[in-house]
Amino acid sequence: MRRSTIRICLVVVGALHFGLPPAAGQLAPSAFPALPQAIRDELERRQCSIPQVPSDTTPQNVVQGHFRRSTQVDWAVLCAVHGYSSILVFWNGAAPRHPSEVAVATDAEYLQTVAGGPPIFARTIALEDAARIPQPQPVPITHDGIRNLGPGKASLIYYWDDRRDKWVTLTSGD
Repeated sequence: MRRSTIRICLVVVGALHFGLPPAAGQLAPSAFPALPQAIRDELERRQCSIPQVPSDTTPQNVVQGHFRRSTQVDWAVLCAVHGYSSILVFWNGAAPRHPSEVAVATDAEYLQTVAGGPPIFARTIALEDAARIPQPQPVPITHDGIRNLGPGKASLIYYWDDRRDKWVTLTSGD
């Protein structure tokens, strides 16, 4: 009896901690040919998979925008590994060993059950164009942000504040 209880506990803990549910779609970085090769290599080195929402057949969660300055092109990727996901931002299209990381969360925080089916991972990121960020905000808006969306949650906008050299969370108006 004791042995079976321990095994059941290990299975449950493993399912909660070590990844997305089997129904969750995930793509390898190589599935995004527009992503610069150096960034794909860094994502693979980190063992990142890129979660996909099953209801959308278009690959998601890789976003290009102006996240630090309006004059440079950056990439944001939702990286899932070992039961956690976070947004990795690669400044100026480069793949440093330490990209900026924001919005770390457990995968369990973004699971959604639809019509009694198996849980699905329902977290996505999107470009939030500077012109669409609602005003007023606590920082001047001069470039794009990253919108983080999840089931049953208000979306948040992550915005790089160069004056403070850190990410700030903005209200999205929804």
